[in-house]
Amino acid sequence: MNIEIVQFDPNNSEQLSSMVAWLNDPVLQPLMIPRRDEGPYKVESAEELKVIRDDLFRYIVEYSGRPIGEAVLMLDPPHLLIKNVKTAWIGMAVCEQEYWRKGVGRILMQFLEKESLRLGAERIELGVFEFNERAQNFYKNMGFREVGKIPKFTYFEGRMADDLRMEKIL
Repeated sequence: MNIEIVQFDPNNSEQLSSMVAWLNDPVLQPLMIPRRDEGPYKVESAEELKVIRDDLFRYIVEYSGRPIGEAVLMLDPPHLLIKNVKTAWIGMAVCEQEYWRKGVGRILMQFLEKESLRLGAERIELGVFEFNERAQNFYKNMGFREVGKIPKFTYFEGRMADDLRMEKIL
C-alpha cells in the first residue's frame, strides 16, 4: 500500500480542503469532535485550521499523494487524565471510508509510536468515545489498555457519552 505520512502544511490547499470536508462529514464528526449539545457544528473555512502551535504536531496520511486521514501528537498537554511527564497525547483518524479496515490505522499508529519515542515520550495516552467500539478494539489490539474515563464528555444520539482514556507504555 502506497501510504505516506507527512507533516501538515497550513499552506497546502488540498490538505486543508480535505480536513474541512472531514470535519463537516456527519459520519466522522461524532467520532472526532467532542460536542456539548446537538446544535450544529460546522467548520466554515480552512483558515480555522491554519493554527500553528509549538506543542502540536500535525500529520496528514496520504495514499498515492491524496489525503486520506490525519493525526495529532502533543507532549504533556494539560488534558491528560494521568499527569505523567513524558507522555504523548495522540489523536488519529483514517477519514476516507474506502481505506477503513485496510491496515492504514496500524501504519499510522506505528508512525505515532515512533514519533512519540523520537520526541522523548515514554507513554502514550488517548481518548476514545465510549460508543466507538471499533476504535476501542483497534487500540486494544495495538497494545493500549483502559485507564479511566471522563463521564458525560460528548453529546451523541440524545445523551452525553463518556470519553474512555487508554494508555500504552512505550
